[in-house]
Amino acid sequence: MMIDGATTDINQSRGFSNGFFSSNVDVTAWDSLAGHESGLLKLTELFNKGRVKTNENKITIPYRNGILHGKELNYDNKIVAAKLWALLFAVRDWGVSLRKKPLEERKTSNKSIFEILANHHEFKKFAADWKPREVLIDFNFDTTEDTVELEIEYLKKKNYLKLYFRWYYLDENDVSMALGQKGGTCRC
Repeated sequence: MMIDGATTDINQSRGFSNGFFSSNVDVTAWDSLAGHESGLLKLTELFNKGRVKTNENKITIPYRNGILHGKELNYDNKIVAAKLWALLFAVRDWGVSLRKKPLEERKTSNKSIFEILANHHEFKKFAADWKPREVLIDFNFDTTEDTVELEIEYLKKKNYLKLYFRWYYLDENDVSMALGQKGGTCRC
């Protein structure tokens, strides 16, 4: 229901009123993995399949119509829940990517072969001079559940700076950018 509603809200801002499970919904976006034409569109087709016979067996695909109309009785399991959470996050990714404007097509020019060759040699020199940075990770990983619980608490409290240090494993004495900017990189 949230997925359908979120899609409707996003589409209304674009002048449409289609939910996620509408037959003519457009859930594609130019720069989004979720919005690729083989992504969300395929999921709408799969999850929206009609279910006419009552099924008491455990399912692993959250068939919308079967669940809503009481045909799929044993849908309450972690696999279905995980797939629906993933779909909800993918719909959010699609909605966010719609805000971005498509890149202008690259203007083609009649560069000479010598200009292209010079650029290639410049890149090769740059690549040859490149030195890898030393990555120091001295982060104490808790259990997965503890980590997720702590990070959700930080999100609830809008403590993006602590999230920044957990996600990017950086030293608090790092002065590459202001603390406010560091926290801002973690805002959703």
